[in-house]
Amino acid sequence: MEQPIEDLQDAAQKVANVYSRLANKHFSCNLPVPARIEFDLCDRSPKSAGQASPLMVIAINMILFRDNVKHILNDTIPHEIGHLVQFDRFDNRGSHVQGHGAEWQAIMKKFGKDPHKYHNMDTTEAVAHYKGRKKRKKSEAS
Repeated sequence: MEQPIEDLQDAAQKVANVYSRLANKHFSCNLPVPARIEFDLCDRSPKSAGQASPLMVIAINMILFRDNVKHILNDTIPHEIGHLVQFDRFDNRGSHVQGHGAEWQAIMKKFGKDPHKYHNMDTTEAVAHYKGRKKRKKSEAS
């Protein structure tokens, strides 16, 4: 049975808040709590499970989330919060570092997570959604 979208979003918010608090405590960061999350990534980047912005916002792909709840909650959200830590500690202070470099990997290890860059989720439905949305926009514009 599929969980209501609101329940998934609430769960994501709770997990993101936990990791933001951990980051603020262990890395002396200034991440917002509650964490700022957008749930529209499938409309911009259908193969990505999540993305982080230097504006201290993470985006989650809801289509992938629906089918991969545990992975998004246990891996993707901490992964993206790790990028927010990186932005706060390094990039926003003038030290630009690699997105998945040694600094980010150390953050992930401190979170108790494996610092992997890619997911192996099936993106077929998310890509189809994106293409259909793009096609609708194109026909509306003409």
